[in-house]
Amino acid sequence: MRYQKDTLFLRTLYDYRFLNDCRAKYSNGSSSKIRGHFWKAEGDLGYKIYDQGNISLVPYLGFGYFDFRTISNTSWGRVSTPYATIANIATYKAGRWSVGIDTALLMLFGGQYKQPGVTSSGAADFDFGLGCKVEIPVTYTIIPKKDRAFGVTLFLAPYYEYYNTGKTESFSMAGVEEKVKYAGGFYGGRVGIGLEF
Repeated sequence: MRYQKDTLFLRTLYDYRFLNDCRAKYSNGSSSKIRGHFWKAEGDLGYKIYDQGNISLVPYLGFGYFDFRTISNTSWGRVSTPYATIANIATYKAGRWSVGIDTALLMLFGGQYKQPGVTSSGAADFDFGLGCKVEIPVTYTIIPKKDRAFGVTLFLAPYYEYYNTGKTESFSMAGVEEKVKYAGGFYGGRVGIGLEF
């Protein structure tokens, strides 16, 4: 959901993905096949600092939370962490079309890792981590707002996101001291309908 009025920009995002046939790599060189669930929620607040001709520029700050659960043949793990966002959207408009680039730095903090086992369980807190996001939203206006009650647009937004949690503190799992770090990226595209009030 997105709201934009003159120079103010507000947005809420919710995302869910089912991940199948992923490959997990470990520091000892081994790997395993995993699947999992990933969801995140984010809220953003921005201010349009430039709007001349066909080009606009909107820096924004955000706060979010993500939860990532992985399942393999032998175990499962859970990574959950809040994050802060420093970002910017640059947009070019031509008639009913617009194309933009949405880039963001993601700062992960206060995250937790949990891994239950048959005979023992492990849990630990993550250090500070970093990530990034790049999205290219393309929109087409079907019904311009102008004098009507609302406008309708179609959008397509290919994206790439990368998350690196940083390492956990050392914790004991089945009598062995371990440290865990999750790092990896997602890519895809979002398609939908936007309403402008």
